[in-house]
Amino acid sequence: MSSNPAASRRRLLAAAGLSLLPATAPRAVLAPPQAWAEPGPHAVRSLIDTWHDSDRRRTLPVKAWLPEGAGPWSVVVYSHGLGGSREGGGAWAQHWASHGIASLHPQHAGSDEALWRDVAGDRGAVLAALRRGMGPEQLLLRVGDVRFAIDELVRRAGAGQPDWRALDPVRVGIAGHSFGAVTTQALMGQRFAAAPMLRLAEPRARAAMLFSPSARGDATDAAFAAVAVPVLCWTGTRDELPELSPGVTAAGRTEVFAHLPPGDKLQVVFDGADHLLFAGDRFPRRDDPARDERQGRLIRAGSAAFWRAHLDGDASARAWLGADGFGAALGAEGRFSAR
Repeated sequence: MSSNPAASRRRLLAAAGLSLLPATAPRAVLAPPQAWAEPGPHAVRSLIDTWHDSDRRRTLPVKAWLPEGAGPWSVVVYSHGLGGSREGGGAWAQHWASHGIASLHPQHAGSDEALWRDVAGDRGAVLAALRRGMGPEQLLLRVGDVRFAIDELVRRAGAGQPDWRALDPVRVGIAGHSFGAVTTQALMGQRFAAAPMLRLAEPRARAAMLFSPSARGDATDAAFAAVAVPVLCWTGTRDELPELSPGVTAAGRTEVFAHLPPGDKLQVVFDGADHLLFAGDRFPRRDDPARDERQGRLIRAGSAAFWRAHLDGDASARAWLGADGFGAALGAEGRFSAR
């Protein structure tokens, strides 16, 4: 739990370049994107746990970011990128929880930080280790992890467990970065040319968010024809890792959106944004930290409004998620598309 939510709120406002309005100021006096970019009205606590999937004989470290209060809160299940951990996406999760959206982050054994931890400092060895965690078998394990996480949310909330009873597992979103985005694509209904009969869609997911999506040879209309949920894609003009994934270019990451069926599908492409901006981690940046902060602020605003619109039925958030609202707020930072 934040030791001083008001102080944290002021620091984040200052970092975002926003006016230091009183903590009690009603949201109605703030014009978007400030209404969504600033921390919301809820104090946030984090929870670390370890869950066991006995059917798959698999252990999942998990971390949750939870709004304080009785709820019920909708919840997002977030899948980290290759070589990441349950801490991945924490910057986004903290913000979502302040706006009343809980977030649960499972850690995927086999494609997590354990791949490279013992060879840290040897770039070649790290890259080789990461490549070992990129195969289709790991994708299937990740999909199973997210399914199990939703199962556990349903079970624990239904049992009235103190840490979980405030969550509403009927209002579920799914999200992920990089390999976690591919995991989310599978769960939202993407089909794969190498296994055309395989169906991995998770019917309990009501909306999906993709940070640095990719599809390579599977970027076709047919591959995404079954996607029926609202989707928001985030990428940038430098969103690539040529040493690790030479076949995935920054331009290619926009192909997922291009092949999604119309209806509540959005994409933001930030100018100059690289792959790590979208990971949602707090770390020192060497290139252009001011740009990163501006674009991170817009990610916080757009993502919070998206979840509020499609998980909580917030009409004002939905109305803002268009070219005249969110698209206009992007200004010179990037391009907004909707279909």
